[in-house]
Amino acid sequence: MNDIKFAFDFFYKHKELDDFSKLVMIEIIINFIKDKGITDESIKKYCKEVLVRIDTSLFTVDDSYKYNGELPPYVLKEKITQRILDDTKALESL
Repeated sequence: MNDIKFAFDFFYKHKELDDFSKLVMIEIIINFIKDKGITDESIKKYCKEVLVRIDTSLFTVDDSYKYNGELPPYVLKEKITQRILDDTKALESL
């Protein structure tokens, strides 16, 4: 449980993260919750709230994700909407 609390606290304290990093953090937390069977509703609720606030028309991606000056296909806005929907459904089913 200490691992998920650490990840959640880091995520909560670093609200300035770009949208893609937030999405990746949520996916890591979802997988961790699934693997460990964690039932902490506050973590799930916070992750859902972050997902709802992500505006795909203004989606931000840190330059550190670029490879040879280009963003990889999995970071493109066209792929993000479905990931957000999938992550929201995953959180609801936990």
